[in-house]
Amino acid sequence: MKILIKDTTREERIEIIRRSLDCGGGGCENCSSCALGGGDP
Repeated sequence: MKILIKDTTREERIEIIRRSLDCGGGGCENCSSCALGGGDP
């Protein structure tokens, strides 16, 4: 599935990034700087 920037809102793009980086640890809000870099995407 292609997702183009022109077809998404900023909020939708943030959610796409959050889902793609989700490690199962409860989301970036509770991140303790894991191997994915931690913090806000």
